[in-house]
Amino acid sequence: MPADPNWTPGTACTGKIKGYPCGGGYRGTPQPHPEWTGYLTIPNTHDVGVVTFRSPIPKDATKGKYGQVAPLGYLDNLATRRGTQSVEFTVVGYGLQLVKPVLEGERTRYLGTVSLVSLSSALTDGYNIQYSNSPGQGVGPGGTCFGDSGGPVLHRTDTGQEVIVGVNSFVLNANCKGSAFAYRTDISDSLDFLARFGVTPWVVPAP
Repeated sequence: MPADPNWTPGTACTGKIKGYPCGGGYRGTPQPHPEWTGYLTIPNTHDVGVVTFRSPIPKDATKGKYGQVAPLGYLDNLATRRGTQSVEFTVVGYGLQLVKPVLEGERTRYLGTVSLVSLSSALTDGYNIQYSNSPGQGVGPGGTCFGDSGGPVLHRTDTGQEVIVGVNSFVLNANCKGSAFAYRTDISDSLDFLARFGVTPWVVPAP
């Protein structure tokens, strides 16, 4: 959504700034997975949810563009076809930009580029995506940190379609470096839950 004209990145929110990101926005009701507990129950955290709004979000807020949820087994097929080292994702979140020397975060959407590390480790086990995490104090290739949980992990197909393959979930250390993890959307646990809200997976075009 458009930012308040009095705000620029790095500007503290004051009484003069009434609009986004210091105020405004769209409010909805969060709907967590019924088996999500709020605890890190690795590997199957059930860390997926939706937000329901009383009225549709205006098209000018999203430019009419939405990612499509990945179909069942999308990541397994992708990794088999390309190998894990050549698969990249875009991670999106509103979390911290810095953790040292002080915590720093803006209510602003940031993007980063990460690489697939594993789908089959003890921490993933078919439920999570493990991806590279190198924020580099804002100048690295990209990653996620505290507050980014719930943001999408996107894969762009060869035809330009944005596919939501996961939901940012957790990191392993206080510095937000090394690896990060997302809960997969292309598994039955996620797809069955999303179907309750009328969310259906993307249909891969026939070759």
